Amino acid sequence: MTENRQNSLELYVRSLAPRTAIRPHIERIQTLETLAADGFVSEYTIHVVGDGIIHEGDYDGVPIAQHLTQRLAEIEAWAEENDASIPGIRTTTVSETRFNDMEYTVTMVPHKMVLEYTGGQLRFCSPAVTDGELFSVDEHLADIRTSAGHSDRSRVEQNL
Repeated sequence: MTENRQNSLELYVRSLAPRTAIRPHIERIQTLETLAADGFVSEYTIHVVGDGIIHEGDYDGVPIAQHLTQRLAEIEAWAEENDASIPGIRTTTVSETRFNDMEYTVTMVPHKMVLEYTGGQLRFCSPAVTDGELFSVDEHLADIRTSAGHSDRSRVEQNL
């Protein structure tokens, strides 16, 4: 068993419905369970967040909207600090409802994403493009296991 240095993972997915990537999501969830059971992470959470955040009316006060808004700000700060980019982050669209002709603005989030925290500090986010290479969610999870509890890329950033 590995000392996990209080690192935690957060998996965000849009849906667990069969018409989406249910099998890969279940495999990712099983990977999180295994990483925790084997002591590679101290905890993990899974968030099913839908397509994005609506920025109209009372929606901004909904706890998951507040949580996602906070996380998106952390991700953007991390990406800027680490010269990385996150595919699909904060894609904003204007949509209309079919029922009452209302327009609303939605901030879309990636289909899937993993955030890696150590001591409450964001250490790595996937998917991410760093050094010109795309680092996928699945590569990130595999990397944590082979790197004794932290992704190689986050270990380099921390000089661990």
